[in-house]
Amino acid sequence: KQRRMVQARSVLCYWGTRELGMSAVSISKKLNIASSTASESAMRGRQIVEEHALKLMEEDKSENPRNV
Repeated sequence: KQRRMVQARSVLCYWGTRELGMSAVSISKKLNIASSTASESAMRGRQIVEEHALKLMEEDKSENPRNV
């Protein structure tokens, strides 16, 4: 259970910093962890995301009706 929690937090830290542009400090405050822990988690998260080909959001391949 603990390992899955760490992996989930790592992915969250990675997506927060890389995809959403949040700082490690702001993420650390929200997760109640040290900012250095958030930075380390983001590095682990990158590996997890790449290994499992995870995406924050699915790409919308359908045509957007507003642009028609």
